[in-house]
Amino acid sequence: MKKNPNQFETLGASLESILSRVPSLDQLPDQDPDAKCPLCDGYGHIIDADGKARPCRCVRRAILASEIETARIPKLYAGESLDTFQPYTSSLRGCLARVKEYVENYTPDEPRGLYICGNTGTGKTHLAIGILRGLIARGFDGVYYSVVDLLDAIRATYDPNAPGAPKGRLTQELNRQILVLDDFGVQKTSSWVADRLYALINRRYQDCKTLIITSNIMAKDLPLKVENRIASRIIEMCNDIDIRADDFRLRRAKPPAGRRRQS
Repeated sequence: MKKNPNQFETLGASLESILSRVPSLDQLPDQDPDAKCPLCDGYGHIIDADGKARPCRCVRRAILASEIETARIPKLYAGESLDTFQPYTSSLRGCLARVKEYVENYTPDEPRGLYICGNTGTGKTHLAIGILRGLIARGFDGVYYSVVDLLDAIRATYDPNAPGAPKGRLTQELNRQILVLDDFGVQKTSSWVADRLYALINRRYQDCKTLIITSNIMAKDLPLKVENRIASRIIEMCNDIDIRADDFRLRRAKPPAGRRRQS
């Protein structure tokens, strides 16, 4: 039977029309992992307008979910992103606009990171994780660590009987393009801690890898709070974002006006 030469083109155009009405990856709701994709019927690929097969969005979504799972995002922030961040001051609105622009324009060719500083409870961790999720969605690899957990993981590599990530896996995680280092400055100071943090930051500095840091230490105070060799590299590697806002946890805990909190 003779086939219409425009058959594949017509089919591809129809699929493109369908795809144009499908939400983007970050807008798709959670789906039953056993359910077949309505776009590709479980095959994992679709035919585009040129008659060529390409990965379906369900495959890209599965890859994205896997990347996010290995990024070590804490369970508390599992559903959070920049879109769920609720700025309650003009300072926070400005910070949110800056980080969204950062995610949109990020390129490894200019791997300069961010130093997000401000008081406790101002959304620094939420913003940092939102940045990480946004960059992973764009195809970059990254990982989250609080400073305390990272130091514990490094310390565990010296003890073969200690639970935790093997040294090889930890090294691979810390070599990813984006590293979020949360709560910098809360760690207890010692020569060992300073040496480990310097080694990590200096390695990323030399390898042109991106560092996203959150801290209660204002950028201008870094040289006064940490060793100069560390502060100098952070200042060169990161643009600072200074958040000025009250602790949202305390704001949320305040009783409504005219009512007294029960003791």
